[in-house]
Amino acid sequence: MENPNRQILRSIALVMFGIVIGVIPKQIQLDQIRRQVDAELAETTRLNEELRAAVADEKQKHAAEHADCQNAILGDSGRTVLVDVNHPYGPEIQQLLGVSLTLPPRGNPAFATGPIWVVPRTITPHVVDGVLGGLYTHIWPNGRNDGWHMPSRAE
Repeated sequence: MENPNRQILRSIALVMFGIVIGVIPKQIQLDQIRRQVDAELAETTRLNEELRAAVADEKQKHAAEHADCQNAILGDSGRTVLVDVNHPYGPEIQQLLGVSLTLPPRGNPAFATGPIWVVPRTITPHVVDGVLGGLYTHIWPNGRNDGWHMPSRAE
């Protein structure tokens, strides 16, 4: 007859061996899942960084386009006043856009006030049709103006 304590020890060893044999495949499976999760996490992180960089580039491109549009519209914050002196119809202008602009007296038909256009940037107009009947001046943000000039011919 066998010692009962030995039988218990053998049973415990057998149970422990079964547990160890059962744990090893689960550890391998958990390791595979952990590696798969790490690979997917690295891929997701890489994609997120690429998307963030793309969004930042788009924001920068949009800001540059917006600045270009603002510069195209506003120019250098100056304004150009165009006057058609060939078609006089009104009194002299003393104040325009908060700046004192003195035009020649109304009695002189060559310089009587005609239609006035204000361009919200500084431009240098040129005459295309050959009629030199306009004047222009630039008004700067500090209130100074350049005086009246006749546009040159476009070539």
